[in-house]
Amino acid sequence: MQPAPQSSLFLPDGDLDLGLFDDRGRLLLEGCLRALRAMDRPSFLPVDLLLVMVQAGDEGTQRSLARAIRGTDDTDDLLASLELLARRVERKSSGQPRLHIQQLSLGFVGILEDARTWALEAGRNKIGHDDISRALKWRIELQESASVRWAIKQLAQPGGDYLFSVDGSLRNAAFTSEFAKLFQTATELACHAGIAFVGTPQLMAALCATRVGLLVRSCGAAGLDPKRLSEELLRIVGTRLPQPPHFVLTRRSLTPRLVRMLAGAADLAERRGHPIGEAELLEAFLSDGGSSLDLVKSLGLEPHLRAAIGDGRVMTREVFDPLSSATIKDRPDDFPASDTPTLDLVGRDLSAEAAAGRLPKVQGRDHELQRIINVLLRSEQRNPLLTGEAGVGKTALAAALAQRIHDGNVPAALLNLRVIELNGASLIGGTSYRGELEARIKALLSEAEQDVILFIDEAHAVFAPRSGAGQPAEVPNHFKAALASGKIAVVAATTEMEYHRWIEQDPALRRRFERIEIPELSAAISRDILRTLAPIFERTYEVPVSPEAVDAAIELSMRFMPEQSLPDKAKKLLMDATIAVASEVAAASGNHRSRREPADDGALNTGMLAPQGDTPMKRVVTRLDVARQVTQKTGIPFERVSRAAAQWWTGVEERLGSYLVGQGAAVRKTARYLVAGRLRAAARNRPQAVMLFAGPAGVGKTDLARGLAIEVFGSSKALIRLELGDYAEVHSLSRLVGSPPGYVGYQDEDALVSPLRRRPSSVVLLKDFHLAHPRVQDRLIRLMSDGEISDTRGLRADASHAIFVMTVETELKSGSNIGFGSSREGEVSTLLRAIDPTLATRLRPLAFETVAFRGADEADSTLMIELFEARLAAFEAAVRDEYGEPLGLDEELLEQVRASVATLRDARELEAFFGREVIDRVTSRLLDAAEAPKVAFPSEEALITRIVAPAEAD
Repeated sequence: MQPAPQSSLFLPDGDLDLGLFDDRGRLLLEGCLRALRAMDRPSFLPVDLLLVMVQAGDEGTQRSLARAIRGTDDTDDLLASLELLARRVERKSSGQPRLHIQQLSLGFVGILEDARTWALEAGRNKIGHDDISRALKWRIELQESASVRWAIKQLAQPGGDYLFSVDGSLRNAAFTSEFAKLFQTATELACHAGIAFVGTPQLMAALCATRVGLLVRSCGAAGLDPKRLSEELLRIVGTRLPQPPHFVLTRRSLTPRLVRMLAGAADLAERRGHPIGEAELLEAFLSDGGSSLDLVKSLGLEPHLRAAIGDGRVMTREVFDPLSSATIKDRPDDFPASDTPTLDLVGRDLSAEAAAGRLPKVQGRDHELQRIINVLLRSEQRNPLLTGEAGVGKTALAAALAQRIHDGNVPAALLNLRVIELNGASLIGGTSYRGELEARIKALLSEAEQDVILFIDEAHAVFAPRSGAGQPAEVPNHFKAALASGKIAVVAATTEMEYHRWIEQDPALRRRFERIEIPELSAAISRDILRTLAPIFERTYEVPVSPEAVDAAIELSMRFMPEQSLPDKAKKLLMDATIAVASEVAAASGNHRSRREPADDGALNTGMLAPQGDTPMKRVVTRLDVARQVTQKTGIPFERVSRAAAQWWTGVEERLGSYLVGQGAAVRKTARYLVAGRLRAAARNRPQAVMLFAGPAGVGKTDLARGLAIEVFGSSKALIRLELGDYAEVHSLSRLVGSPPGYVGYQDEDALVSPLRRRPSSVVLLKDFHLAHPRVQDRLIRLMSDGEISDTRGLRADASHAIFVMTVETELKSGSNIGFGSSREGEVSTLLRAIDPTLATRLRPLAFETVAFRGADEADSTLMIELFEARLAAFEAAVRDEYGEPLGLDEELLEQVRASVATLRDARELEAFFGREVIDRVTSRLLDAAEAPKVAFPSEEALITRIVAPAEAD
């Protein structure tokens, strides 16, 4: 470790010349000296300099080191890793650390010499902090220094020197004496399976073979047989070679994941000041256990392991024969053997949870539950299949069945039966080799004959007739015979779509199940369920829930979230609102305020209960809190949702009237029909409203439909517009509902069903309905009558929350009514029969409202003038915003404009007139900034429009 004789860094007596360093440089060296004294090591190494530089917060050194060992700029835990590495360096000499030539390694001196060279080249006589940092970074990046290269390797693969000797063998001193014997057990397990390496599964299986230990006690707490856990762990790696291999337990025979686990355990043990024990290994396993950890999690063992790690007891010295499948000897009396170990491994005992009182109460499903019991009482094919949309409560019915059996409210044939929920992922997980899955299924079916009712949620994942990774096709085949014989009872659950897609396609499998459709619960029953859950939410989140919040969760979820199902959507809505209020109260209370003190925040005024005596005010979950959650989930503006939560109909006519001009009667009738439509469709599965907008082109039919989308559903994106003039051919029906199977475009998205499925609360604008092909018209009329539509793939769209608007172009004239009542509807019907008599007959059975839009005629020209005024106001605003120039009109000339506009008979003529006589002339004036432009109307005499510059306006 003696430096080169020609080094100029040392004084004649061998001490480092500190006069060559500036103040910051000397501080670094003094930091190295203090670190060595704390570690009781006399020799200076580059790792000590790295440690001090990182401690000093040198960002350049930290980034360079992190990139070298991790490939990223992540410097987390870098200092702790350096400290552990520096402490693991062996002490090869005695004495106290000194900045002397005999105690500085060649690598350390080389860094200082490079730093001095760079300082002299920069014209400095003193070696500074930056010079040393530059020398370190250069060596880290190039890794030409053996000592720095060693440090980087150890940091990239920590624990090497601490865990392994020079020859790669494990250091016995790093482990407790009892724990060291586990490696011999793990080696024997690997050899017996014909595997030439030891990994995490073998070591954890060896832990399962101990008499008493944290893992064994955790299995007991979870109701899991350690023997079965050991077998499942060993199945992960399976059997490889026909003959047992011969290998020595060294670093090369351990898997990289196991080395990382041991290194993590070594870090924990060194911080605690004792050798590696079971607790440290289990902590490292829970951080990086790979597929073995996935198995432990699927078995529900992880929380018990984490709870047991804090236990001070350790495993005994006795380790059992690994070749006897890790047989458990001297089993405690409180951990009896199970008759159904496979079901205990891959299933969840709902009956045990019912006995412990942990299952929720199920309401409103007495009819469906009785049907399930009736099917289970059969002598054969006693397998109910529950189908329904997500969130309707299929899984809750299995819990209700387990609870009823526990309460004894079932026939004698079902008493004492266990209900076990089967996890499809656990059933298939860990069976990577051929034959393992078959063995597990056979064991499961054999155990299921012993007074067991299997509940399989997401049944399509188990019974799907397909092959693929993790989805072997033989799974349903193994179940078919058992399902038909009646030896086992299976209650399966899946969605309607997955049932049609997978189970219905296999006639033999479909015949073995009795399908029971689970409809969505009614609003009244869902409200009762939420009233039962509200006190639970109050205790859990410590905020009161008002009765109006429960009602709002039902009402708003039905109105704005129709694509989901009750009661699940209302329950999640109320729960999220309660959590949001609890978080708001916690944030408002401040860091130094007690959780139960009142929050003095003006933002929390809404929903506060008045204080009573010494009881502090508390934030209450209200309708507005539920409305905010609807806004977050759907994107509908809060004002719209909150208005719907109160009197949404107030002012709806005025708001709709702001979207178009000159159609007061049409707006008034549309508003009245919207309000009355909710009463008509309250108890029927039909659209919210179906309307026929009839009138000339360009008078605002589309504008009113867009206004309906904004006003009713909160966004113009809620408008689904279909130009039915493009559907005049019979084959164009496939564009609405999709192409039939086997045709080009079968998997492509259609124009109606898919958008309506994504957003059921929409306005569907059927523009120019009379131009569509009769078959297209028939399909749309049936949709508006039934309230639902399905595409060619069987996917159903709910139209009961949509508003349908059909438009027809007719020439309606303004004038007085003839006879009794209004003649406008009669005129529409007459014109519709004249346009398409077949369509008029086809629409007769459909319940819809006709809304007539007024046109312009010689007797009443106010419509064109109103449209012109609105168009001119929009144009003035556009000129002002875009060019900063106000547009002015002389009042006397404006009268001449109105006279010219009154001669127009069509809104499209008005737009062409406005563009030709106003926009084009103003554009010319902007391009030619001369005198005011002369805009000539048909009279060609009036100067009616002029651009006024800001200076002229003053």
